[in-house]
Amino acid sequence: MELIVSIGVFMSLFLMVTVNFRTAESSNDLRLETQKIASDIRKLQTLALTGSTYNYNGTSTEMGIGGFGVKFSNGSTTYAIYSDTAMNYGVLDQDDVLLESVTLASDFSNILITTEGSDADAYLTFLPRSSMITFKTIIGESIVDLSAQVLRLEIYHNKVANKKGVIEITPISGQVNFYLE
Repeated sequence: MELIVSIGVFMSLFLMVTVNFRTAESSNDLRLETQKIASDIRKLQTLALTGSTYNYNGTSTEMGIGGFGVKFSNGSTTYAIYSDTAMNYGVLDQDDVLLESVTLASDFSNILITTEGSDADAYLTFLPRSSMITFKTIIGESIVDLSAQVLRLEIYHNKVANKKGVIEITPISGQVNFYLE
């Protein structure tokens, strides 16, 4: 009888440790993915400031006359990195060069744009050789400039119910912060 009780206690402890380990692993995945998105944004910012080229899969692309940008679609699991060659300063269109389409890992459900006034796509463009950043969205047929606001992105993981990754970009200062909330 004592052996059965001992086995039951050890099995209970084993299950609790396993569940906690998997939760911690998913939280770490959320932190790493949030950090990767923030790093991609910082990389574009640095490339635009220095007037450098963008390298992806061994291909080097010159910066467009309008700088480098990133497009986030609300509720999507992908984001696009582009060179603003059309010089429209802030919106990815057919005249710009799509450099890379980044897809989040399969355990991630979406990226939400929670900045007031931006419930559609968000375009963040780093102007060439400048600390200026534009943040725009399209509402209906109009391009709306939200550069005076902080762009806030929330990243959600399917296996982490009580946390989200948050990235905040301040266009005026160029500061990019990320944290778990």
